[in-house]
Amino acid sequence: MMIFDRLGNKVYESLGEELNDPNSGSDGRFNGNPANSGAYVYSVEIYNEFGARRSIKGDITLVR
Repeated sequence: MMIFDRLGNKVYESLGEELNDPNSGSDGRFNGNPANSGAYVYSVEIYNEFGARRSIKGDITLVR
């Protein structure tokens, strides 16, 4: 999973995490500081047990 700010800067990247693990994923911080409110774009690639890939993309809004 990758998350980008509205200028296209990568603010988060994760490789090999389990999808339903509540202890993984972004904590809303960028470089140790709370991320700014605003629009962000995400891209996720999911592989199943047979190796088939599915891509999911969308946008989210962070409100503080």
